[in-house]
Amino acid sequence: MRLDADEKYCLKLMLGLFERSCLRLAMAHWLDLLDCMAKKQKTEAKKANAAFLKPVQPDDSLAAIVGSTPLPRTELTKKLWEYIREHKLQDPKEKRNINADDKLKAIFNGKQKVSMFEMTKLVNEHLL
Repeated sequence: MRLDADEKYCLKLMLGLFERSCLRLAMAHWLDLLDCMAKKQKTEAKKANAAFLKPVQPDDSLAAIVGSTPLPRTELTKKLWEYIREHKLQDPKEKRNINADDKLKAIFNGKQKVSMFEMTKLVNEHLL
């Protein structure tokens, strides 16, 4: 990890304090530096993954459910789940399973019941 100018200054200051045996003050600066670096790592880690935001084009069978315009995978998944909930296709006993209607059967390769984990794989096959 690279240090910015403020962090380098704090390190030089702490080294000087350690040399002069001002341990309590040096430790306080060290803890501040660690806190600053932790905050910096959190903000760097929160950047969105560009692959999820890249618009994808659904094919004709998927477009019947989510629309024909290109949209990010996250939005595509939201629209698919809206359709599933609106038509009450989620299995009431086993919530992880989706019961397919005619439109979903085209996406699910003719399967009547699909788990939500398998659904992701099947939907990916219908993206151009």
